Amino acid sequence: MKESKFALIFGCLFISSVFMVWGIPAYAVNSLWPACDAINKTIQNANLGDRVAQKELADCYYTGTGVERNLETAAKLYLKSAEQGYAPSQYWSGNIYQSGRGVEKNYRQSFWWMKLAAEQDYIPAIVAVATMYALGEGVTKDYVQSAYWTRRAAELGSPGDQKLLGLLYETGRGVPEDPEQAKYWYSRAASQQNDLSEARSAQRYLDALNQKLIREHK
Repeated sequence: MKESKFALIFGCLFISSVFMVWGIPAYAVNSLWPACDAINKTIQNANLGDRVAQKELADCYYTGTGVERNLETAAKLYLKSAEQGYAPSQYWSGNIYQSGRGVEKNYRQSFWWMKLAAEQDYIPAIVAVATMYALGEGVTKDYVQSAYWTRRAAELGSPGDQKLLGLLYETGRGVPEDPEQAKYWYSRAASQQNDLSEARSAQRYLDALNQKLIREHK
């Protein structure tokens, strides 16, 4: 039961980090239009080696916005930009290797690129790395490392990871079991105003833990 709960939570966090319209996060779709509308300028800048323009052009090809959709071209552009150390492109390079869109699927390559972006504190990549460690996808399963990266995202303010870190402390998965730390991280997530769904969910976890502790001390 615990295994399925952890798999579900990690899976939901990972999916939310890459919630897609044709593979691009929904919040980013509108931001594509300026770059894709000015496609000639974006192409020119990308050809000059501008890593941001390469990422923007890759997004255009990936979604077929302003150009004919071409996943292979998108993948090449993501990788060119990623090789220049641009964290969003490193994350998307990991994404394309994970999904096999435009490149041959390769979980080890996916993890490698995700970790490079995570090391730059790019939260979607941190979530992905924590999930990959938890599931053993592209890397040896390691709950301690998964907890480490979950904490890193939590400290950067990710409410889903704050809730998950609370669960890890509640159950002792990858960290020492510590109800007080669990309550602290559940409370942090429950107080988030930018994600009310996660906040309500964290509050339910906090309430359940408090009730459990009351029963145990009767």
